[in-house]
Amino acid sequence: MKNLAFTTFALTAITACSNGTSPASIDDTIIFADDLGDTVQTALVAGETVTAKSALMNAVVLDRESGSASAASARSFALKLPSGDDEDVTIILDGQEVTFTASDRQIEDDDVIFYGWSQDSDNPRYSLWTWSHGGGAIEGISVAGDSFVSIWEVFYDAEDDSEYKAYVAGGAETRDSVLTGLGNATYEGYANVKAYPDGSYDGFDTVDRLKSDIVMNADFGAGTISGAMTELRWGWTGDADDRVPVDGQITMETADIGSDGSYSGALVPNAAFNANGVVSSSGGTYTGDFFGPSAEATAGAIGMSLSSGGTDYLGTGHFNATVDD
Repeated sequence: MKNLAFTTFALTAITACSNGTSPASIDDTIIFADDLGDTVQTALVAGETVTAKSALMNAVVLDRESGSASAASARSFALKLPSGDDEDVTIILDGQEVTFTASDRQIEDDDVIFYGWSQDSDNPRYSLWTWSHGGGAIEGISVAGDSFVSIWEVFYDAEDDSEYKAYVAGGAETRDSVLTGLGNATYEGYANVKAYPDGSYDGFDTVDRLKSDIVMNADFGAGTISGAMTELRWGWTGDADDRVPVDGQITMETADIGSDGSYSGALVPNAAFNANGVVSSSGGTYTGDFFGPSAEATAGAIGMSLSSGGTDYLGTGHFNATVDD
C-alpha cells in the first residue's frame, strides 16, 4: 500500500451541532494524490481521515411543522473507518462523531448492493448515502474502490422537528503546484440537484430533482474554469421514469481557480430554460475542486433556487466530472 501525502487545511469556524453538543476537535487534514494509487479508498483503509473542505458542501434545513426550506451554513465533514475495515464507517459532522455499523446498511432487493447507512434511532437519526459509486457504498470505503473523489449525502432528523440534508464532495485532491502546469482540460460528467418545496415540504414524496449532463473547461494557465448543465431532466426524486426533459441549459459561469485549487461560480439559466414551461430558476452557485494526481476529476456542491407549477423550491446538490480522454 502506498503512503499518502497530506497537509493541514484551515476549515471555517465549526458551529455547534443542532442537537446541542459542543464541537470536538477533528483531524482536519486534506489528503493529496501524488500518484494513481492515492485514492479515497486507500486513504481510508490506511487509517487516514478524509476531510472535505467546507466550501464543497451545500445543505438545507427543512422544518416539518411549517414545511419551509432554508439554506444552511457551511459545516465541516470528515470520514474514517474506525475499525480499519469496511463493516463500520464514522462521519464527523461539525465535530460530532457518528458511527454506522453493518446493521445500519440499507440493502437492496438483491441482498448484495447497498447504497448507504441509516440508523433506526430517533432524535437525531443520522443517515449516509453514496452518490458516486455505481457498485454501492462498499466501493466508497473499501480498497475495492478506486476513485479520487467521493460524493456523499448526509442527513439527520433533529430534535426540533427539523431535518438537515447536505451533499459533500471529498477525496484525494490535486496539489496546487501541479495544477499550474497542466494547460487545458475538458471534463464530462453529471449534476444532481434535489429540490425541496419551500412552504409545502412534507417528506420524500414532495421532493423533486433536476438532473443534467455537464461539460466543464479548465484553463489552468489562466486559472479559470467554466461549463454548462445540459440535457436537463425534471421530476419526482423517487423515480427516474417520472422525470421529463426540459429545454435550455444552465451556464456555469467562469470562476477563478484559487491558490488551493478550489473555485466558486454562478449558475445562470438561459432564456430557453426559463421558458420551457416545466421548471425555471433564478440561478445559484457551484463550488468545486480538483482530485487525482493530475486533476483527473473535478467535483463539488451546487445550491440553486427553482420554481415549478407555482411552487418555489430550494435546490441542493452536487456535480462530478472526469477528464474527457
